[in-house]
Amino acid sequence: MQSTYSSPSFTTDDDLQIYCFCNKLVTRRVAGPNARNPGKVFYSCCNDSDRKCNFFKWENEIAIFGNSGNYRNDDNRRNHNTYQQQQQQQPQQQRFSNGTFGTNYIPTSNTFPNFPTLNDNSPTRISNNNNNNNSPPPIYNSPIHSSHTSNSFPSCSTLNKPKSNTFETIDNIHSINNKLEQQLKAQKKRVDFLLKDRKMFQDENSELKGHIQSLEYENNQMISQIGLESSNREIEDLNQQLEDLKIRNTELQMNLENINNDLTRDQEIKSLKQKIKLLENNTTSLTNSSEEVTKLKSELELSHQKITNYERKIETLIKSNKDKELEIENQIKNSEKKYEDVLYQIEELKINYKNLEKHNLILAETNKILVSSLQQQKNETTYVSSSFEVDDLKYKIEKLKIENENLKQEPEILRKEKEFLEKKVKALEEDLEEKQRE
Repeated sequence: MQSTYSSPSFTTDDDLQIYCFCNKLVTRRVAGPNARNPGKVFYSCCNDSDRKCNFFKWENEIAIFGNSGNYRNDDNRRNHNTYQQQQQQQPQQQRFSNGTFGTNYIPTSNTFPNFPTLNDNSPTRISNNNNNNNSPPPIYNSPIHSSHTSNSFPSCSTLNKPKSNTFETIDNIHSINNKLEQQLKAQKKRVDFLLKDRKMFQDENSELKGHIQSLEYENNQMISQIGLESSNREIEDLNQQLEDLKIRNTELQMNLENINNDLTRDQEIKSLKQKIKLLENNTTSLTNSSEEVTKLKSELELSHQKITNYERKIETLIKSNKDKELEIENQIKNSEKKYEDVLYQIEELKINYKNLEKHNLILAETNKILVSSLQQQKNETTYVSSSFEVDDLKYKIEKLKIENENLKQEPEILRKEKEFLEKKVKALEEDLEEKQRE
């Protein structure tokens, strides 16, 4: 067959002639080494016009769905003619983002095989290889769901009945066990069937992804080899194919989600198995003796008594805790008062320290004035009128020296008192934190 472009990653072979939806022969191609599935054979439409039918099928798909050689029949050609009539009845053009025009194309349902979806009223899925009608019913209509809401399980009141009714309860339990076993077998068959369908969907999804990558590769080669005017139409067709494949991919993902929802019901089956085991244990206990029921009653009474005792103890503990909380609150209030008193004392000491520093500065200035006055007197008069004045001056100087020494010692004393008070404040803060933690 003729092709509009030469692709290095595909080879054509016209030995097998199959008609596409355009009533034209398709090309048999083999994926090249650069493709995702190298060496895999597929068939695609080679129509060069704008109304390309986007026919694409792998070789194994044609073998599975019975499409090999059947496209030459009259019935299929009638379907192709109807497809062409639908395409001819849509002459409207659409402007794309790159400025070119293209016909509005609506893909038909024959492009890809239709797969059933899981609905509440849908029939069961039948695989292509197994055509028997003995498949299990769908999981939505299974009676396994009604078993949760029904009163099939014995209530607690049955345990308190006399011995005469024990055999009736045992028979009921055996019948329930048989029903549940049948339901479990049906559910197992249904789960196996759904797992097979899930594998089929995953394989189809992987093949669709490979086809998308091959189309993207062809798109890139078309853009690189052919000019913009001739390639825009083919790019639009490829984009439409990609959109169709994406829609198909979303449908497959929805089907996979439905299958996953069905598989989650395996957990319900496991819970039913556990309930069956519990029922079997109860039947054995009932058949052995009814004395265990009386023992359980006595144990329940003892447990009630223990619970009442524990409640009384809890009430006493709550009262004691409340008393302790009141004591701790009082201690915290007292410690806060002490803390405030200590802070007030520290502020008073700071004020006194500042006053002493000011007084010390005043005395130092007076000492300097006296010393300067004495030096002036010595310089002015070399003769002292009397020894009495000299003695007075010496006495004043000694007195000033003593006051200076006392003033020097007072800041050290105040600093020591300040450090002592700061230590007390830290200790009080630590006590407050410990009490608050308690």
